[in-house]
Parts: sequence; structure tokens; C-alpha cells
Amino acid sequence: MPDHAPVPSSPVGPAYARWTSSGAFMLAAVGAGIGLGSIWRFPYVTGANGGGAFVLIYVLAAFGIVMPVLVAELIIGRRGGGNPVRSIAQLAREAGVSPLWRYFGVIGMVATFLVFSYSSVFASWAVPYMVRLGNGAFANASPDAVRAAYDAFVDDPITLICLHGAFCLVVAMLVAQGLHDGLERAFKILVPLFIAVLLGLVVYSGLNGALAATAQFLLRPDFATLRLTGVLTAIGSAFFNVTVGFGIMMTFGAYLDRSANLTRAAAVIVAADVVMSLLVGFAVFPIVFAYHLNPAEGPGLVFVTMTTAFAQMPAGQVVGALFFLLMTLAALTSAIAALEPLVAWAMERHGWQRSEAALGFAAAAWLLGIGINFSFNVARDIHPLSAIPIFARATVFQVIDSLTSDGLIPIAGVSLLIFSGWRLTPDIVREELSPISPFWLKLGNLLVRWLAPATLLTIVALKEL
Repeated sequence: MPDHAPVPSSPVGPAYARWTSSGAFMLAAVGAGIGLGSIWRFPYVTGANGGGAFVLIYVLAAFGIVMPVLVAELIIGRRGGGNPVRSIAQLAREAGVSPLWRYFGVIGMVATFLVFSYSSVFASWAVPYMVRLGNGAFANASPDAVRAAYDAFVDDPITLICLHGAFCLVVAMLVAQGLHDGLERAFKILVPLFIAVLLGLVVYSGLNGALAATAQFLLRPDFATLRLTGVLTAIGSAFFNVTVGFGIMMTFGAYLDRSANLTRAAAVIVAADVVMSLLVGFAVFPIVFAYHLNPAEGPGLVFVTMTTAFAQMPAGQVVGALFFLLMTLAALTSAIAALEPLVAWAMERHGWQRSEAALGFAAAAWLLGIGINFSFNVARDIHPLSAIPIFARATVFQVIDSLTSDGLIPIAGVSLLIFSGWRLTPDIVREELSPISPFWLKLGNLLVRWLAPATLLTIVALKEL
């Protein structure tokens, strides 16, 4: 089906299916935001930027900046009734502006594919760690032994490639089942299971870790330790965790019924994301503080430092396995969400069967993942863009990560904001959000037109300095 095909007045989506309920949609949207970033990125950026003050800015940004952007993305998706490229093209025609805007949807989907490719690599690492901790392989292991085990693990490219292939295949098989039998069923199982495991870890950490120190760290703002870079990082984290700008929410919006209240749905999604992020903090930081670990250590906090703590703590074998189960669940939900816009586009634009599209994009991600996996072992000293100064020492993974996070994602995000704020007609927005008071409509328009794009551009500019 070509991108310029007529779109019905109600959203039908690529598979001519709708979410069975608003609750099913919100479960899926929450699952999309529960990614690996929530498990390893949020704790360490919080630790690196002063704790409570960072969390406060994060919460304010989530509701004050990201939520209006999420509403705009849902409007485009539901009104356009298809994948991001088709939806943007449809609304551009309706608003009487250039159809070339659809190419910014292409940029967002390329970014989504690249993020899926490298995040699924790290996601596949969680499963063997879950098994190892569960069978006692790290019992009473010293920090040096845990580090040596990690180094040996990433030095085995064949194992890493096979793990990544298995993960991509599982995700493809779930997405291939369709909206109801695939996505909805998966999210209805995985998201509640994620919440149950997370709550169990919070209780354990509170009973066996430094709960008081964690509460003070996360809930008592200390603005003396927060700098401008920390403020911008908090805002950027809110954008990333709610997955706006990737086309995921636009595609999910295409499956929404006309009766769904977009503003209420966005508020629930953002609130759930904030609560999940805080719960992850209360699951991780009591252990970090009790074992005198560095909360700003970065991704190594998960595979090395946290594993070292699990090796020493009471019932660490079980708790560690549950922690990596939590990572696996988070990775699965976000990967399923990331693959869906790509599949929707292939079905609509090229007439592929859903199973063909899911397996095709998963296979492409696996092939790209070979180079990413090699970046940690046999190709760690290969720098493909060494002729470019900023990439002189960058591996394949670092090049892809930088091009995505510093280039494609900001371009897609800012263009979405400009299109939503300056090209969509007020009538379209009012019709999609009705009933809504003029005050909230004007406030949302102000945020989407000015504050959100200015903030994103500032984040990118300062990051390059």
C-alpha cells in the first residue's frame, strides 16, 4: 500500500486492527518505555547528577514537556491511521503543507531500527547472567573474579552472536503474531510480571539494603550538586524513557479507537514511567549504598558491580537471577515496541506479510549486531571512521550509537515538534482532544512550539561542546 493511499476517517492501522481497550494500549505504551535504559541508565545518571534534585527535574520535565509531545505524537498516529511515514504524510495533506515532512518519519524509523539493533545486543547478555546467578556460578565470587568472568564473556564473539540471534528471533516471533495475539498478549503478560518482580526487588532491597540513605538520595533535592548539564540530562532522560520521537507511540496511536481520551492516556503513561523509574531507583540504590558501590559508574554497574554485590549478599543467588530477569523483561517489552513501527511500514508500503516483515527486520538487526558484538572483542581496535576526528577512536558500536543518539534522534524529535506545533492546524488538534479547555490547548501549544524544541536543541548543542 503506497504512503499516499487514502486513509479512512477512523484509525485502522496496518493490520486493520485496534487495541481491544485503552487499558491494553496503555500497557503496551508503558512496556515500550520499560527498556534497558530504565534499569541501568536511570540509576547511574541519577547518581552522577545529584540524586533528588535530578529526580525532581526529571518528574517536572516528564509532565511539563514530554507529556504534551506524547499527546502530539498520539494525535498524528490516530489521525493518520498508519505507520509514522504514512501518518505524517496524511496529516501534511490535511493541513495543506508539503508531503516532504514524511521523510522526518523515515529518519525516526531508521533511528528506531538502529536502537533496536544495538539495544538487543545488550539485552541478550542478560539471559546468561540470569542463568549463571541462578545456578550459583557467582556465589562468594570476588570483584576480580566477577570482572574476569565478564571479560571472558564479552571476549567470546560466537556466543554473543548466537545469543543476539536468539533474542531477535523471539522478538520477531512475538510481533509476527499480530496486534492481538502478539503485542497485546505479550504486554499483558510481560508488563505485570515486570512490575511484580520489580516490587519484589524493592521489598528485598529495602529490608537488606540502605533504605534510609536511598530515600534521602532520591527524594531530598540538593540543588548545590546539580549543574546545567544535569538539568538537561534529566530532561533528555524523560524524552528517552517515554520513547517520544521514535515513531513507536505514533504507531500505537494508529491502533487507538476514536473514543480513547489521548490526554488522559498520555498522563497515565507518563505517570507510570515516573513511578517505574523511581521504583528501579529503590530497587538498585539500597544495594549500591549498603555495599559502598559507586552509583555513577555507568552500565558496568549492572554486569560487574551489581553482580559482585549479589555474590556477597544474603539470598544473592535468587535476587541476582530476579534482577537479570527484570532486565530481560524490560528488554523484551521495549524491543517488541521498537519492531512494530518497522513492521507496520513494510506491510503498508510494500505489502509484506507481517511474519515476513518481522523476521526480515529482526534478521537485519542481527546482521548489524554482528559488527556491534565484534566491537567488544575481535574488532575492538578497528575504527571504521578514523579519518573523521570525532570518530578517530570509535568502534562500530560507538559510531552507530553516536550517529543515532547525537544525530538521528534529535533530528527526528525536533522535526516532529516543529510539524506538530507549527504545521498541524488548530482544528485538527481540537478535534482529536475534544473536549479540552482553551487554556490547556494554548499551554500545550506553547510547550510543543517553543519550550520542547528549544530544550532539545540546547541539549544537543551543549553535548557537542
